Amino acid sequence: MTNPSVKSFFTDELARGRENLLTSGDLYCRIDKQRRYSVGLRRKFAYVWQPGSFERDLHFWQEKLSNQANIAVKNQGRRLSFRLTTDRDFTAFSGAPASARPGQSVAPELKQGAMHQDAKIVDGNPTSSSPPS
Repeated sequence: MTNPSVKSFFTDELARGRENLLTSGDLYCRIDKQRRYSVGLRRKFAYVWQPGSFERDLHFWQEKLSNQANIAVKNQGRRLSFRLTTDRDFTAFSGAPASARPGQSVAPELKQGAMHQDAKIVDGNPTSSSPPS
């Protein structure tokens, strides 16, 4: 890992008990028991896969993330992928409203981040090495 922002993010999320599959370097964000984001460890960035969409999600992430995010629309707009590279990117992702999830409209007045809210509602062992699909 050559990016200190990546190292800090993964260290913090693992310390919080983030569900993970460390053999592949992935963290999982569940909201309402469904996997909403996968965050993959890379040397210079974290790769985020959003396996669903929410209203204006592309616009939402374009406003929040740096130009280095390389936001890409996948599967005819049903999925997104992007990179987290800078401290600003990781802060924006961690602090995204809990409603910034597939199937929901973004409610900017929500202050709690999706990454951190999720940790409170995951069933079972949140640090399982074999997460349910």
